[in-house]
Amino acid sequence: MTSIEFLEIIKQLHVGSIAKLIKVEDLAESAGVVAQVSRFTLTSKSDGTTSPESAELIHVVGPERAGRWRDNLPLNMPAKRVCQLVKLKPSAEAEYRELHAAVWPAVLAALERAHVTDYSIHYYRPLGLLVANFKYIGSDYEADMKKVAEDPETQRWRKVTDVLQETLVDGATGSGGEIPWWAEAEEVFRFEGKA
Repeated sequence: MTSIEFLEIIKQLHVGSIAKLIKVEDLAESAGVVAQVSRFTLTSKSDGTTSPESAELIHVVGPERAGRWRDNLPLNMPAKRVCQLVKLKPSAEAEYRELHAAVWPAVLAALERAHVTDYSIHYYRPLGLLVANFKYIGSDYEADMKKVAEDPETQRWRKVTDVLQETLVDGATGSGGEIPWWAEAEEVFRFEGKA
């Protein structure tokens, strides 16, 4: 993409408009520059009407920020929060911690490609529970999670970690199966506060 093409796209965003995200595409990477492409519809602040055309906003970062592109995304970007639970076998705590001290880079890359961010896993020893939390900032959660499940390195990782866990979901046979291995919890409260 040339700088002229970039400027033409930016010109499509009108002053006094609010941009509403409708789709986030995968990263495009070229010569050490990363571009995050977002499609927007434009809504007038005054009358609430939506422009029939969509526009693209390209977020470009240099090579020094290429691995941290999400740090610069707008704070109001819509995100799906996900909370999942699974039991950790009592004898597996040390091995599980060791594995997660050095998660395979290909597994993390698959999560990033699937628009997963702010991922953490907590362990509550009295109940033997692992509690995973992450944000999903893409536009098709089911399709992106399917891509993660089909990733060969992620499949290998899950074979290593599944044997350390006990599912809470009836009928589940392992990660990536028809029935989810991790139980998904329902959000009942959220407070984001002011940044």
